[in-house]
Amino acid sequence: MEVFYSIGSLLLKAENYLPHSYDSFLVRRDHQRVSDLFIEHADKLHPVSKFHKRAEPAGLNVWEADSPADIYRWTFEKRDGACTIAVDADYKRAEYAILEKLSCFPDSEVMNIISPLFQVLSECKLLQKGFVALHAAVVELNGSAYAFTGPSGIGKSSRAERWCRLLSAEWISGDRVAIDSYKQLAYGVPWDGKEQIHRNVNYPIGAILKVKRAEETQLIEMTLQEKIKLLCEQCFLPMWDTELLSTALQSIRYLAERVPIYELACDITDESTYRSYEAIARQTVGNMER
Repeated sequence: MEVFYSIGSLLLKAENYLPHSYDSFLVRRDHQRVSDLFIEHADKLHPVSKFHKRAEPAGLNVWEADSPADIYRWTFEKRDGACTIAVDADYKRAEYAILEKLSCFPDSEVMNIISPLFQVLSECKLLQKGFVALHAAVVELNGSAYAFTGPSGIGKSSRAERWCRLLSAEWISGDRVAIDSYKQLAYGVPWDGKEQIHRNVNYPIGAILKVKRAEETQLIEMTLQEKIKLLCEQCFLPMWDTELLSTALQSIRYLAERVPIYELACDITDESTYRSYEAIARQTVGNMER
């Protein structure tokens, strides 16, 4: 049974259903369009003995084949060895497998175990299509997306939640968003943090906001170099693949040159929430007048 999902401009085909978080991204097959990525299941873990380790992103190992003749160039492995995904050089085809002892688990539990590997694979393919994956709490207000980004624990979700409660904004994502850098559109994705918000929606970007704790509310426009530095810190970068990394950095620069990005210094009070939005609205009007 073939199943199709649409994530941003990515058409993903899978041999079986992916985790439940992908359900709202299910689509009927478009016979006029070839899928960008196909994921199938294998009976055994892809061996990494003939590979060498290239990177260790959060909770994962990334291995590269020693031989260019290998069908699969990359293998993504959960750090505990529970599952692997073998991927070809163009991120067009992937084969996942789990430890034999986990085969007795319900399919839903198996899919949740391997979900982080599906995320990395999908984000790599989205990078090829001009997207960036931003670590941010993202809401929609008045038809525009606002992304609160910054280090973990800085209060991104808390500020976004107040926008929803006080300003009638709507969640797009609690932790992660895919941004089409060339169209400046923010898309919800099937992977998220603890908030587990998986909305299949997209909106033009109103602003990206670097959150900073402060008693006084201030909105400071960042320089181009500061914008690029922030995005490099908060976006997914495939450090093991120099070609794909170059593509990601080009998309980041293009986005930084065209999207409003500010440092938002504020506390987590109702008054600060209103002041923050008012400052952003004034800045938006000022930009339109220029």
